[in-house]
Amino acid sequence: MRTNILRFIFLSVCWLPFILSAQTTGEFTSPQKLLKEAQELFRQENYLAAVPPAKEYIKLKPQSDYLYEADYILACAAYELKDANRLEILKDYLAKYPDTPYSNRITALMASVHFFNENYKKALELFHLSNLELLAGDELDDMTYRMAI
Repeated sequence: MRTNILRFIFLSVCWLPFILSAQTTGEFTSPQKLLKEAQELFRQENYLAAVPPAKEYIKLKPQSDYLYEADYILACAAYELKDANRLEILKDYLAKYPDTPYSNRITALMASVHFFNENYKKALELFHLSNLELLAGDELDDMTYRMAI
């Protein structure tokens, strides 16, 4: 009887790693990891690759405090990828989050869309609403140039 118990313990210990590893075959991605991945891809200007993790984050955490970050990535990606509905996406973002730290840049991007659509009056209006000095270097130069024309 004692040898049977010892055999059982020995076999259990030997098979334990295989049983435990079989339970974790799928990879679980946390919502925070998805958002960080989207932000990192966005910083690298890889807009197309940043969209899927941002959308997945929104799907997993629809009531998150950082939802505006994921929506910002999607809105800017729409602009950078020249989405046909980019103006509506930018307007929707600004309507949904009027007081985010990104509202100034979103307004400037909306002005750029109007500029490229040759609606110069509306573009100038929006350029004056945004504080261009708060934009990053190259973007500041581009927006100032568009406003001057």
